[in-house]
Formats: sequence, C-alpha cells, structure tokens
Amino acid sequence: WSYQSEDGSSQQQSGQEIVPSGGQAIQGEARWYDPEGGAHEIKYVADDRGYLPTSADLPIGPPIPAAILRSIEWNLAHPEEETKS
Repeated sequence: WSYQSEDGSSQQQSGQEIVPSGGQAIQGEARWYDPEGGAHEIKYVADDRGYLPTSADLPIGPPIPAAILRSIEWNLAHPEEETKS
C-alpha cells in the first residue's frame, strides 16, 4: 500500500513471505516535512531479525571503546568449551 498527502508526506509498505521460515518480511518507507519545512525520510525492514530502521534523522550511538572491542575479539577467538553434565 502507499499514499501521499497534500503536504507532500508519503508512506509506502510492501511485504513478502520469508522462505523457509514461513514468516513475513515487511519493508517500507515514510517521508514527511517538519513545521519548518525540513524533509525527513525513514526506510525500514521488519523481519525475523526485528525492526531495522535506517534514516539520517536517527541518532548514532558513541563508538565502542577500543578495550571493549579487543575483549569481544578475544572472546570470539577463544570460545568457552561446553561442559557436559
């Protein structure tokens, strides 16, 4: 489905079945104008991984500290062995 309003705002969305999980994947986008006339846009996918939006308007988190990145890399390179009960 899709629509466009008189002020130029618009939205569209489509979906498809995900094979082999049998779930659905929805993708869409929306555009709108703020009271000052600034244009905004968001695109998204919603599937078995969750809701995944992308937009220049979304905040970007701080970078991951180097020490944490090194720790993650070490943990990935040295997985714990599973213990059997």
